[in-house]
Amino acid sequence: FLLRLLKLFRSNLLSNDNSLFMGSVIYEGYWQSSRFGMNLGMNWSERRDGVAIHIRRGDYVSEKNIQRYGYLFTNGYFDKVLKLVENDIVHVFSDDLDWCRSNLSHQNLVYHEEKNPFLAMRLLGSYDCLIISNSSFSFWAGIFNGRKVICPKEWVDQKIKHIDFIPKEWLRV
Repeated sequence: FLLRLLKLFRSNLLSNDNSLFMGSVIYEGYWQSSRFGMNLGMNWSERRDGVAIHIRRGDYVSEKNIQRYGYLFTNGYFDKVLKLVENDIVHVFSDDLDWCRSNLSHQNLVYHEEKNPFLAMRLLGSYDCLIISNSSFSFWAGIFNGRKVICPKEWVDQKIKHIDFIPKEWLRV
């Protein structure tokens, strides 16, 4: 079943047809594990040179979720990873581009205001290097990328233990 679902998801991403997901069931939880299969590199018809970064904020910055999970990210992480790619053009995808414009310091940032999550995931998966946040959306964009992925060393508050979740090939910063 999971393999059929992944094939449907994969074909939907490649076709830009979102009708498959209209009226679908929404599952909540941590849908991140390298056990789901690491050879899912999407064979995007178009590959993009350069670096993309996905910054998830949204409900992460609500007081309720900070109390529940801890502070899930810091500017320090983004500063560190952006120094690793200081000579590259970095394509920024986020649910809070205003925050990104005010807080990211890098000389070559290009902001993308893609509202379609399937297209955003497809774009994120097409870059040579992907810097991700600690979110399921970022995680799956990294899995589909199949190339160089940079991720936070600490994914969630230490109260929650994850054994297998970050692929060994990914650079943890």
